[in-house]
Amino acid sequence: MAGVRVRLTNPPIETITDGNGTFAFTSVPTGPLQLEPSSSLALAISPVSASDAVAILQYLVGMRSLDAAALLAADVNASGQVTAADAALVLQYVVGAIGAFPAASHCGSPWIFLPLPDPLPNQQLISPQPSAVPCIAGAIAYTPLLEAAGGQNFIGIFLGDVNGSWQASSTLAIDAPVRLHRGSPRLTRRGRTMVHRFPYNILSPVPFTALEVSIRYEPAALQAVRARLTGDARAGTLLAQRASGGHLRIAAARSQPFSGPVTLWIEIESTARALAPHLFRLESIQAE
Repeated sequence: MAGVRVRLTNPPIETITDGNGTFAFTSVPTGPLQLEPSSSLALAISPVSASDAVAILQYLVGMRSLDAAALLAADVNASGQVTAADAALVLQYVVGAIGAFPAASHCGSPWIFLPLPDPLPNQQLISPQPSAVPCIAGAIAYTPLLEAAGGQNFIGIFLGDVNGSWQASSTLAIDAPVRLHRGSPRLTRRGRTMVHRFPYNILSPVPFTALEVSIRYEPAALQAVRARLTGDARAGTLLAQRASGGHLRIAAARSQPFSGPVTLWIEIESTARALAPHLFRLESIQAE
């Protein structure tokens, strides 16, 4: 991982990792030392998706295991344990309802570094503890360092990225091919407001457990835009959505694959009985 600040204590010396994620200190003082990386770098494209919420739900019901790095990534609320609340926060993050996870706010960074070095005499590994007060960063201590040290490595973990998808070497889930069949719209009156409901039947030849949808709409003409899932999606599914600035983002996740018909309903409030086609459009849909 490039651009990580690596600090060596006693006295403090700092360096930055290069493009290959490597670093070196050419002059190291004697005595007790501690090596600690940190970063506040933002990724151009967030690696956190609804599939990370699926990983958390599947872990909770015993369908999959998570290694130490994934467990740290999953505890986004810094509670010290992984729960369904973490999966819900992941979905809220995906749709933009929250801009940062509680663990990132508590520790001052979305990154956690887990020490994974080659062994050395007098070496002590300090595991990261985002739930501690104050937050404890991952580090390697030497009491003292007796010889030249190589291979003093760390794993960079982005909070919420439970499946490690930000790394080029990761094995990613394959997007499921999805087709939408738009059904007949429904119209009801709520006082002076007309409520338009547009059903989209989600069709996929392969099972999927995560769903992300993006819809664009004209906020000046439409009073409220929201979504809901019906059919097989009603039981055991976490759903998050956020409508802001003409953009509705939806994310859903469940531990078991959707096994039956799933319908995405887009509900729009307006004073008009008929909506012009340009007022809203389905921008994208992604299933994994």
